[in-house]
Formats: sequence, C-alpha cells, structure tokens
Amino acid sequence: MAIRGEVELDMPLGTVLGVPAADGITLRSLATHTSGLPRRITMPRLDAVLTAHPDPYGGADLAQVTAALARRPQPVPGRFRYSSVGYQLLGAALAAVVGNTWPDLVQQRICGPLGLTATSLLPDGDTARGHDKVGLPIPYSDETLPGAIGLLSSTADLDRFVQAQLDPAHIPLGKAIRLSRTVHTPPGAGRLAGLGWRLKTSGAASVAWHTGLTYGLSALLAVTDSPDDLRGLAILTNSPYTAGLSATGLNALRGPRGSRG
Repeated sequence: MAIRGEVELDMPLGTVLGVPAADGITLRSLATHTSGLPRRITMPRLDAVLTAHPDPYGGADLAQVTAALARRPQPVPGRFRYSSVGYQLLGAALAAVVGNTWPDLVQQRICGPLGLTATSLLPDGDTARGHDKVGLPIPYSDETLPGAIGLLSSTADLDRFVQAQLDPAHIPLGKAIRLSRTVHTPPGAGRLAGLGWRLKTSGAASVAWHTGLTYGLSALLAVTDSPDDLRGLAILTNSPYTAGLSATGLNALRGPRGSRG
C-alpha cells in the first residue's frame, strides 16, 4: 500500500482511526514494534493467554482496544517493544484506508498475486489442530481484530512465499518485498526490524525472520539476503511449547551452502 501511494509509512495512526493516546504513533512504528504500545491490552480473556481461555483475543473489537489504551499512560515511541495490539491496530488502519476488511485485504493484495491458495483465517478439514502443553486440542482462533494473529497457511503456500522473498525482482510485489526487508527502526531502538520482519545483519549478509506462537501452534519463517547464498525456510508445528524453535531454524539456515529450498 505504501508502494501504491495509498498510505505513507509515517502517517499518524490517529488520523486514520482516531485512536486516543496515539501521539507520535505512525504506521511505520506499528510495523516495526517501536510504537511504545504494550504487547497486549488487559482484558479478562487476556490475563492468561493460552492457558485459562482458549481464544483470548476473540471478541476484542476496536472500541474495546481503544478504550483500554485510553486508560493507560501515553506510550513513548522509539524503542523496540513487541506489541500484538500494535498489529491489531495496524491491520485495522490499513483496512480502513481502503474501506475493506483486513482478511480481504490480505487475500487481494498478497495471496492473490503470490498464488497462495491455502492461506486465510478459515480452517477446513485439512487444517492441523493446535494442542496445549499437555496435548489437548485447542480451538481455532476467531478474531475481531485479526491483524496480529489468526492466519492459517500450508507448507506449499509458505514455499511460494519464501520463493517470492528469494527472487522478488520478477513478481508484482517485488518492490514491496524489498521495502519490507529494509531496516525501518530508528537509531536507539535496540533491535533491527523491517516491516513485519525481525532483521539480523552480519557483514554483507542479513537474515529476516519471524516466529509465531498462539493457539497451540508454532511457526518460524526465515530468509537470508546474502549476495551469494540465498536461502529460506518455514517450520510449522502444532505444539505450543517449542523452546529453541527460532535458534534451531536459524542455525539450519546458516548450514552448508549450496542448497535453496
């Protein structure tokens, strides 16, 4: 949407959604987790995520989120602070700009152009069920503000997504992919982040990755950006407790050269 000129990365959140206590919060700061917003808002379902309630974010609409934020101290943007509520607001803001829903926006702008046919918020008969720490199945999510969590996908779709990341020059979303993997965090943020990606650099090489953990499901997606050795991987599990998932995946990505998959 930034490439298309529909939004500006430094567009204030308040001008799009009218969210109180949003001074200094921009779309870029939301996308890089430097908005100063908390990881989550305090609501009855959110007091024990993935333990006491199987769908802790379900039913949290924009009015409830903004009301909860209004009761908090004014956030101070600048430092990296992972915020799921920030991505809930980001998804709502992008959808509001074009008068659409966030799930439809994902389908139209990402899944369609990349040929992702099994990525959505709707489970079907082939969707793996998540499990809690003792092995009991957990219901799928049902989010009112799904920008932070809830997307379901397949290994085939993630392979297509990774291939697009490795060779963006020949696809319609190429400029957006390159922009997303550029460092967008301000000096002093403490960590490097792109638009939706965590970033790590070492000399001329860099790695972009993101992990996910919710509803008894865990995931890792990572790609390298080395000039002479492009690689990508995706890991999906239906267990919520995968200590070392990111370390294992990133170590695998840095393994012997010569493979691409």
